[in-house]
Amino acid sequence: MNKSLAKSQTFWGLIQSGKSTKLNLRIYQSLLTEPRTIDFFRSVLKIQHQSCTASLSVLEDMGWVYKSKTVKVGKKSFTLFCAETDPIKAYERALSVEKYKKQEWIKRGYRNEWFDSKTAENIALQLNLDLPEVVQ
Repeated sequence: MNKSLAKSQTFWGLIQSGKSTKLNLRIYQSLLTEPRTIDFFRSVLKIQHQSCTASLSVLEDMGWVYKSKTVKVGKKSFTLFCAETDPIKAYERALSVEKYKKQEWIKRGYRNEWFDSKTAENIALQLNLDLPEVVQ
């Protein structure tokens, strides 16, 4: 079992039990009512910016939270985050995020000359990924 599935299943258990007071669960539960911005978590829930962004990132990695759109208010832009309620879709999102991160790592490695295109191709093949365009 990969990490994404294990984390996603563990979090699903927490969601169902409702017994956790962890920050990730508080943020997730607040997103169940409506999409929210980081500003909401900071001002209404009194969560520090760094803690909020870290939790949202973890929840995105697990597939339980996703960015729905960006809203512009005056000169500022705000990202709206939504909660995923379907465990199968959450797992699919987690796999998608994991794949994206691996492909970005291959692109970064090639750009920074950590390895050549042949090595990048071999890595992508071993990870069952499409070779990123920048490497082709």
